[in-house]
Amino acid sequence: ERMKLVRTGKVDMQNPRYMYPNPYYNHLRPMDKRKMDRSNAYGGHYNAVPNMPRAKLLETLGLQNINSDDFNEKPEKARFFVIKSYSDEDVHKSIKYGVWSSTAGGTKRLSNAYQACQEEDQPLYLFYSVNSSGQFCGVAQLQSDWYEENLTCWQHSKWQGHFKVKWLFIKDVPNDLLRHIKLNAIDARSVTTSRDTQEVVFEEGLKILSTFKAHKSSTSLLDDFTFYDKREMGREAARKRKEWKGEQTRKVTKDEKPQTANGVSSADDTESSASAEGEEDGADVKEPSNNGVAGSLTQTDCGTNGANGADDDRVKASLSHGVAKLEEPLPTTDDKADESHAADQTSNDDVAGCVDELAAEMDSLKLPETLPATA
Repeated sequence: ERMKLVRTGKVDMQNPRYMYPNPYYNHLRPMDKRKMDRSNAYGGHYNAVPNMPRAKLLETLGLQNINSDDFNEKPEKARFFVIKSYSDEDVHKSIKYGVWSSTAGGTKRLSNAYQACQEEDQPLYLFYSVNSSGQFCGVAQLQSDWYEENLTCWQHSKWQGHFKVKWLFIKDVPNDLLRHIKLNAIDARSVTTSRDTQEVVFEEGLKILSTFKAHKSSTSLLDDFTFYDKREMGREAARKRKEWKGEQTRKVTKDEKPQTANGVSSADDTESSASAEGEEDGADVKEPSNNGVAGSLTQTDCGTNGANGADDDRVKASLSHGVAKLEEPLPTTDDKADESHAADQTSNDDVAGCVDELAAEMDSLKLPETLPATA
């Protein structure tokens, strides 16, 4: 039944924790939770993702001195901050690459604290905990100020810049061992309920360091390092594939209608240049005069349209007559007035003649004075 759900796509493989609701999940031990997550994500086979041998993994990461018994857990002066992460994956990236990113407010607090520690020559330690995990998962030392370069390794792309960190302890420490430690004398809350980038007073910070060094934990994030490596590879492949698709889309759009520096397409430039060339070529043919139409008619090759010489002569004669009409001078205003007066006079004479003719016809068609009697 479980594999049937996987094959039909009804199971979200990216969120294995929520594949099979378990009311007792939050009450399991950290190692049991990781076993369940890995078992669900890989179809029920817990050994589907074999881990790299611990010694080889630490050598690859450059963490041969992690969880060292020689660590000085009681420095003369130091500052301590609590780091709250959204997921184990971000902590995995921090261990793998030796970096960390925070919110805008958290970045400002850590940067100011690091600069103050540099002036006083004291270390700055970070206590890592994942939200809703019920434990702390490690201790790291801040080794640089904030860099503006954004990293793409995080689960979410909203983090700006990064710090460099050096990991000192990677082990699971339950909250029950740290619940009695308070943030400071004023704030009576426990460190297990603190917020992100909240500072812990010196005395309480030393207690947390001593707890991490003395606790013998059987589980840590290193147990699932290969599992998170494979998830990172899948996410990175998906990101590169998305970037490649976007690049191909932009390339196709650019090839269809490339833009020039003035924001006009090359097709429009070609059309405008062609029209400009046509105007330059036709400048020698056209004459700037009132007889431009006549000139165009006389230059037309009409010999190709006629079936014989007679047709050519008729066409040429009609063209010549049209040219003569076009070359006649236009009448002036006075000439137009005289012509209209003459036309009116002619029309009046014609009307009078018509009336006389009608009167003559009526005289010739006179009716008799008396009509014949009817029966």
